[in-house]
Amino acid sequence: MRVAHVVSGLPVGGAERLVVQMLTRAPAGVEPSLVCIGGEGPLHAPLRAAGVPIHNLGKGRGPRPGAAVALAGCLRRLRPDLVHSHLLPADMYTAAALRLLPRPRPGWLATVHSVRPWRNGRQRALAEVGYRRAQALVGVSAEVKSVLEAARLQGPALHCIECGVAVAEFRLNPEDAGHLRRELGLEGAGPVVGAVGRLSPEKGHRYLIDACAALLTRLPKLHLVLVGDGPARAALESEAARLPFGRCLFLGSRPDAARLLALMDVVCLPSLYEGLPLALLEAMAAGKPVVASAVGGVPGVVSDGEHGLLVPPADPRALAEAIARLAEHPALAAALGAQAQARVLANYDVDRMNARYRALYAELLGKAAAHA
Repeated sequence: MRVAHVVSGLPVGGAERLVVQMLTRAPAGVEPSLVCIGGEGPLHAPLRAAGVPIHNLGKGRGPRPGAAVALAGCLRRLRPDLVHSHLLPADMYTAAALRLLPRPRPGWLATVHSVRPWRNGRQRALAEVGYRRAQALVGVSAEVKSVLEAARLQGPALHCIECGVAVAEFRLNPEDAGHLRRELGLEGAGPVVGAVGRLSPEKGHRYLIDACAALLTRLPKLHLVLVGDGPARAALESEAARLPFGRCLFLGSRPDAARLLALMDVVCLPSLYEGLPLALLEAMAAGKPVVASAVGGVPGVVSDGEHGLLVPPADPRALAEAIARLAEHPALAAALGAQAQARVLANYDVDRMNARYRALYAELLGKAAAHA
């Protein structure tokens, strides 16, 4: 079955990395291709290396006049059996493009990676209209699916297929921690608190900086490492000036983000809202103790005190206390990291996720054939 995945672009982000895993690890019987409404992005490289066909429409960022027409033309040439779109802008361009195609049209499913659009009245109204033509919507967590159910959308069937990670890629080399600490000037530092993800306001990094600033008297050698980039970086760098010089490192987007987990004693995800963060699953797959906001699909993955520690969002005091608890009790941190790793191994493997998508593709194509 030929499946065309549609994205707006491929910056470094959790949803985009998930799309790359779907394409590069597609199960037998699925022939994937990528249609990117924008241009070249950082995550195109692994797709090219894997031989995935890529079609860039070059429509840039922001409002994209003519994008739906260009997308319709591309789909007409590709003639996929199914179109699989990701994130609201690409979903809505796909909805418009399919209306421009002659019948019989390919089936369409969309993966809903975040509840964010449902918090914005205009975006929610757009989604409720656009998704009526989809055969299926897939939430990346049970919480996302429940939000879709509450919206009472007319038309698409609702499913939940939780995110998965390539677990083997996150088996850390114990020697990397020492190498990375020397490389970054962190020899003698401890604990090293880290976060991996896009630097945007909803990720809650400002509360993590506040928490670390409050901990310096209790943990005087604490350092904070932020991996990722985004629109909030300048504001966060100003916030980080409250910490002593060199105590907060902004490493930007790094191709070796998985390896960088090795130097972190505690991994934090202080998000204000989430679908199911890939960065959380990756840290757990690496056996790292995590402190995460109890939002979105996170509590469905992390049982507080068993696979990590959960805190309320936007609560730097609770975040600080959880970090200190893990830093001061290394046996607890090691136990939580091991249990987290076992949970991901058992439940969140990317190949299991892709097999579930293949079954859904087959189901949708079977229904289309029955109604033809």
